[in-house]
Amino acid sequence: MRASIFLPLIVLAACSQSSGDTPPATEAEAASQLDAGQWEAASEVTALTAKDQGKPAINTPAGTKATAAACVSEADRKKPAPTVLTGLKDECTYKDFYMGNGRVTATMSCTRPGLGGEMLVSVQGEFTATALTTTSTIDTYLPGSGDVRVDSKISSKRLGDCAAA
Repeated sequence: MRASIFLPLIVLAACSQSSGDTPPATEAEAASQLDAGQWEAASEVTALTAKDQGKPAINTPAGTKATAAACVSEADRKKPAPTVLTGLKDECTYKDFYMGNGRVTATMSCTRPGLGGEMLVSVQGEFTATALTTTSTIDTYLPGSGDVRVDSKISSKRLGDCAAA
């Protein structure tokens, strides 16, 4: 009787044993950095929300699309330029940054010429060595009215080698 109870467990254990070969990790699981080269970020605004009664200082309604390019050097593979993550052409500085195991999260402070004040950007997403998909939220903090929240989705991909300077 005991054998009939343990037999299915033994068979199950045998089936779960591998042949010694470990299955290859998926590219996203193995990714800890981006490949160096020319990258293009395509962004699309998914929502624009006014945070006060003023005319929005950034007028990018849902559906607005843009592209931005950046070169990721060998030295920047583990921490690429903010443009690669956000699709923004603004001047941005990382406050917090994590990239590893196919995941990326970052917060940054950005400024835009002609826009007095600061934009705080939060980004999260997934990546492989040659592709990156993120979502971002931009909150503006301006000296007057016109503050907004902009939510976007961004798809970045490696196009090839960087153009010679």
